[in-house]
Amino acid sequence: MPQKTDVFKFLIFLVYLLISTSLSFGEIRRDLFIIKGNTAVGSGFSVNYNGGFYLCTNQHVVVGQTQIEVENTMGEQIALSDEVLFPNDERDLILIKLLNHKTGFNVTQSINFGEEVTSYGNSGGESVITQKIGKVLGIGNTEVEYDNPTVSGDSGSAVLNTSNQVVAVVTKGLKDQQMNAWLEDRPEMHTRRFGTRIDNAKWRKTNLEQLLRISKIYNHIFELDKKWQQEYKTYKDWKNFFISKFVLSIACLTPS
Repeated sequence: MPQKTDVFKFLIFLVYLLISTSLSFGEIRRDLFIIKGNTAVGSGFSVNYNGGFYLCTNQHVVVGQTQIEVENTMGEQIALSDEVLFPNDERDLILIKLLNHKTGFNVTQSINFGEEVTSYGNSGGESVITQKIGKVLGIGNTEVEYDNPTVSGDSGSAVLNTSNQVVAVVTKGLKDQQMNAWLEDRPEMHTRRFGTRIDNAKWRKTNLEQLLRISKIYNHIFELDKKWQQEYKTYKDWKNFFISKFVLSIACLTPS
C-alpha cells in the first residue's frame, strides 16, 4: 500500500503538470495561426525574424490562393503587410510580415536527436488547434524528421522544443509503399513525417502582388495538368508539353 505522503506528492505533481501545460499554451496561443484560403486551409505561426514578426507557413499552404485570411486561436484577425520572403533554396517555406502583431517564437540554434518536440496545428483543416507531442528522429541540412502524429491541415505549423523555440515547420508525410521485408518492423518504415528547418535558411524578398501572380501561374498550370491528364493521356512529347507550360506562365505575367 502506498503511503499517504506518496499519494499526496503524486497529486501535487499532477496538478503542477496541468497548470504548467495550461500556462504554456496560454502564453503561445496568440502566436498560433489558422490560415484560410479560397481553396485550402492550413496552419501558421508568428516568428521573430531579423527584428520583425512574420507569418511563417509552407508555400504550398498559400501559393495558389487568391485570398488569404489569418486568425489566431483567440479569434483575432491577423493583418498582413506587403513584404514577403522566400528561401533561396528548395525549402517549402514562406514568411509574410505582420502589420500589428508584436510577439512571436524565436528560432532555436540547436537541434538534438531524441529531444521532445510539440506541434500545434489545424489538424484536418477543422479550425481547431491540436497539440501533438513527439521527438526528433532525424536531422538534415534542410529538414528534420519527427514522430509527432501530424496530418493534413497541420502543414505550416511550428514544431517547438521544450523552450517553445522553433525547431522546424511541419511540411510533409511519406508512406513507404515498397517496404523491405527486413525493415517492416521498424516504425520509420511506415509513415514518416518531416519538418523544414528555418534556422539556416537564406531569404529573398518579394511582395504580395507578386505572390498573387505566382498563384495565378500555379492555378493555370494546375488546370493545364488536369486538361492534359484528361485529353492527352498518351501524349509523350514532354518537351513540348513543358514549353507550353512555360509560355503560359510567362503570359500570366504579361499585363493585359
